[in-house]
Amino acid sequence: MTWKNALLFFVALAVSGCGCPGSQSYLIEAEEMDDLGSFETERGDCSGNALIRAAGTNIFAKGVYEIPEEGDYTFFLRDVSFGDNQRTLDCLVDRKKIGSGGDAPGAVRPALEWCKLGSSHLTRGAHEIMLQSTGANVRADALLLVKGKVPPLPDDSMPEKYQRLCTRNGVRHSGEVKFNCMTERAPFGAYHCKEAIVFSIHPTLDDKPIREGQLFYTLAGDDGKKSEGIVKLTGNPVKVTTTLDTPGFVRLTFTLHDADGKLFLGAGKFDSCAGADEEKISQIAEPEDFDAFWAKQKARLAAVPLKPEFKEIAGRDPENFRSFEVTIPAPGNAPVTGFLVVPRDAKAKTLPANVAFQGYGVHMPSCAFPQKGCIFFEINAHGMPLAQTRESIKELAHKLNRYALDDTADPENAYFCGMALRVLRALEFVRTLPEWNGKDLMVSGGSQGGLQSLWAAGLDDKVSFCQPYIPWCCNLGSETLGFMPKTWGVTYTEGARYFDAANFAKRIKCPVEITRAGLGDFICPPSGVARMYHNLKCPKKITWFVNNAHSNPPSPRPTFATQSDDFKVPAAFEKKH
Repeated sequence: MTWKNALLFFVALAVSGCGCPGSQSYLIEAEEMDDLGSFETERGDCSGNALIRAAGTNIFAKGVYEIPEEGDYTFFLRDVSFGDNQRTLDCLVDRKKIGSGGDAPGAVRPALEWCKLGSSHLTRGAHEIMLQSTGANVRADALLLVKGKVPPLPDDSMPEKYQRLCTRNGVRHSGEVKFNCMTERAPFGAYHCKEAIVFSIHPTLDDKPIREGQLFYTLAGDDGKKSEGIVKLTGNPVKVTTTLDTPGFVRLTFTLHDADGKLFLGAGKFDSCAGADEEKISQIAEPEDFDAFWAKQKARLAAVPLKPEFKEIAGRDPENFRSFEVTIPAPGNAPVTGFLVVPRDAKAKTLPANVAFQGYGVHMPSCAFPQKGCIFFEINAHGMPLAQTRESIKELAHKLNRYALDDTADPENAYFCGMALRVLRALEFVRTLPEWNGKDLMVSGGSQGGLQSLWAAGLDDKVSFCQPYIPWCCNLGSETLGFMPKTWGVTYTEGARYFDAANFAKRIKCPVEITRAGLGDFICPPSGVARMYHNLKCPKKITWFVNNAHSNPPSPRPTFATQSDDFKVPAAFEKKH
C-alpha cells in the first residue's frame, strides 16, 4: 500500500466515522505553512511528495489556521525516524508544546510514516501551529488533526475524503508549480564584475506558464548591495537584472503570490546564486606557520603506536562481506572508532580503499554499507564508542554543543585538531590492511565529511582521490570581508585558519571531484566553496546545483559543471562514481 493510500484511509476513517461518531480530521501540509523560516523544501520520495527539512536546531515553521469546530484534537505528524538519534521536531499550538516527533527509542520509520504527538483542546477560530526542530536534519511532511475518538492506524486503502487546512495568508492551488530560473549567460558563474547579470524566471503550473499573479523577489550580493521588488506575471519570462561590484556571488530569492498578494501554498521558494569573477574572491591570509603547525601534529600522531582493536560483527551483508568494529588509539580528545567492511573473498593486495567521514552532529553509530570490490572504512566523527544508548548520545550531544570552532584561540587544543588527527590515523590504519592494493586510496564525505576529506588529501600525499560534496568550512572569516552570511555553526577566530578547507586545497595533489555544491546553500556558502575550488592546483571538477540548499536536491534539478582539462576519475573508482 502506498503512503498516499494509507493517508487517505486514515483520513477517511476519521471523517466517515467508522465506528467513531463525531470524528473530523484536518490535514496541514508542512511545506504549505506560510512561514518556513530556515526550513528547506525537498522531495521526500519517488512519488514527488514534498516535505520540509531543518538542517540545524531551533528552526521554526509556522502558520495561522482557522479551526472550523471547537473540540479536543489529537495531532499526528508524518515524519521519518531512525530510532535513537537526536533528529526531533516539537509541535506547538499557540506557543504551547503538545508533543514531539522524529526519533524515539524503538521508533524506526526510515520512510515517511505517521506518529502520534499529543492532544490539545482548540476553540473555533484562528490558532498558530508551529514546528520547531530540536535536532539537525529532521524531516516532516504533514500534520493531521483528528477531532473526537482517534481511529486505528490504517491497514487498507480507502477513497479520498478529508479537509485541508490553509494558512490565513495563503492561497491553495491545484497542480504542480515549477520555477524555471536560469541566468541568460550559462553557467551561473560566467560573469565579470560590473556586468549585467540577468536572471530569467519562468514559473509554470502543470508545465503551463502562469499568466496571473506576482513574484516577490530579493537580491543580496557579496558586495553588500541589497534590493527587492514585485513583478506582475503575464505568462512571459520575468527578467531580474543586477550587478556585482566585487568578486563573489549575488543571491536571488523569490516566492509566487496571487494577484491579491497571497502566497501560493506549496509552491516553495527559489533560492540560488550567480557569480562574477569568482576565481578572484578574497581570502584571509593563511597562518605563516601553517605547514609547521601540521608537521608538529603529525609528530604527535607518530608518537602514539598504531594498535587497532577489531571486533567482527554480522554487518549488513554477512554472506558476501566481513564487517568489523574498529578502535584505534590517537592523540587528542578521542580514539578513532568506525566500521570496516571488506569483501569476504578478497585476496591480499587486490582492493582499492575508501575512507568515509561523517557530517556535522552527534549520531548513533551504525554499521557501514558494503561497497562491492572495495575496502570501506567509515569513521565516527567524534571517536565515540560504537555501543551507545539514547541517553549516552543525548549526554554527548549536550557536552559537544557547538563543538566546531569556538575553541581555536589555541589551535593545538581545538576540537577540530583531534578530529583531523583521527582522520590521518584512519588513513594509516587502512594502509596496513592486507587486502589493500597499495596505491588506490579514496576519501569521501559530505558537509563536515567533505571538510575532513579535504583535510585528508591536503595532509596525506598517499591519498589518490578526494570526492567531497557540499564541503563545509571553506574560506572561513569571509564575513569579515563583507561576504554574505558566515559559514553556519562557526565562530571565526584567527586560529580557525588552521582548519580552513581553502588552505588545505592549495596542498592537494590528487584529483578532486566536488560532486555537489549548492548555489542556495548558506551552510556552506557558494563564495567559500568557489574560493576553495580555485585554490586547487590539481586535476579537479565541481558540479553546481541550481536552487539547491544544503539538503539533497529534488530531481530533476539544473546543474552545471566545470573541470580542469586533466581531470579524470581514477580507474579504480570509476564504478563507484
